Amino acid sequence: METLSQSSRFVFWCTAPFLIAFMVLFPFLMQSSEPSGWMVVVGCQVFAMFVLLGLYDSKRFWWCWRAVGAMVFLAYVAYLIYAIAQGRWVRGPATVLKAMLGLLAFGVPGIIYAIRGSSTLHDNAEIGDPYEDPFDTES
Repeated sequence: METLSQSSRFVFWCTAPFLIAFMVLFPFLMQSSEPSGWMVVVGCQVFAMFVLLGLYDSKRFWWCWRAVGAMVFLAYVAYLIYAIAQGRWVRGPATVLKAMLGLLAFGVPGIIYAIRGSSTLHDNAEIGDPYEDPFDTES
């Protein structure tokens, strides 16, 4: 959490206009009125809102980054279930293999961050100061 609490105003002000434009314009890109399509739109809207709030003030909205991690995990679990239901194991645009690789690469770190608040499995207290000189013998 310490790394996110030092968020830059520059990053927020450079990213916020694009996130707001995305949240305003994305629903107008829907071509069908199926419930599954609207679920994707609402999920993307909530995701963008959490990122925007997390970039705005990461100390006050610390839970937004955890929600983002959980949403990434749930999206890859849904992708895996969809691929299994379609019966596409290796070939095609949405396959079980691609879903499992994405779940391992992005979903598992996302759920780890959602639960622990850190993207690593070890305690930050064990690491020490990353800017400390390991060859400094005076301390």
